[in-house]
Amino acid sequence: MNKGFIQLIILIIIALLILHFLGISLANLLNQQSVHNFFVYLWSLTKIIWADFLLLLNFIKGIVTTNK
Repeated sequence: MNKGFIQLIILIIIALLILHFLGISLANLLNQQSVHNFFVYLWSLTKIIWADFLLLLNFIKGIVTTNK
């Protein structure tokens, strides 16, 4: 059951090791303004999609309860 989770952790560790061997500093990469702006955009987009999903879920729930 936890096989997928363990594989994900191993994959993340391997990716971090590859970045380290290539000389790419993850801390410097994350401190760049363009990366910060991208994550701010991504987070706002995620919130919008989540709100729309909840509205759709409530709409479907309302249709199901009125048809009983």
